Amino acid sequence: NIPVLAVVRHNELFGNMRHTQHIHFPGRFIGTSLPIPNLSNVARELGAFSERVEKPEQIIPSIKRALKSGKPSFIEVMMDTSVEFLAPPRSF
Repeated sequence: NIPVLAVVRHNELFGNMRHTQHIHFPGRFIGTSLPIPNLSNVARELGAFSERVEKPEQIIPSIKRALKSGKPSFIEVMMDTSVEFLAPPRSF
């Protein structure tokens, strides 16, 4: 019953592996798409306040509703996977 808020980016990708494949094998990906269920439904079934956000303008109102609920809260932010959002390569 701790009113903690978790905000999770959901892009249905295994990002680290996809990034590695992008660097070493441009345009060729295998085993990086993950069929993840609707996590906000899972959180709701466990008794938390939860919402799935699909547009950037929905994030702040969703967070406000979550904080107002006084319950453990989970916000699932769906990411656009039509564009590569990869971090620049790190040099060690």
